[in-house]
Amino acid sequence: MGTWVGTIVATTGASEFWKVASKHGVQKVVDGVPPFVLVDCDVGFDFQASIRLAESLSSELSTMAVGFIVQTTSDVHEMHTFVKGTCVRRLGYNRDAGGWVIVEGEPQSWERA
Repeated sequence: MGTWVGTIVATTGASEFWKVASKHGVQKVVDGVPPFVLVDCDVGFDFQASIRLAESLSSELSTMAVGFIVQTTSDVHEMHTFVKGTCVRRLGYNRDAGGWVIVEGEPQSWERA
């Protein structure tokens, strides 16, 4: 089973991004601060860790962050979008449960892509 757990953070180029992220165990991998950072969460079986990380970074950096969990073999996906620490969108897909099982909040502009 392929499982991918991660967080995408809109950094807005904030110089304090790496300092704040390092408090959560995120290691700096590039010089400077790109507009978006993908954090691959190595969390064992704590799949919700990426959701908590997204919420924390979104709140502490006053930005947008998406925490996600994907299991490709079973076709199960969950995404939570936070803006300034507030959850504004939750999506959950489960092939065996009939498709979209969670659709909450307003669609985000990046979803079309």
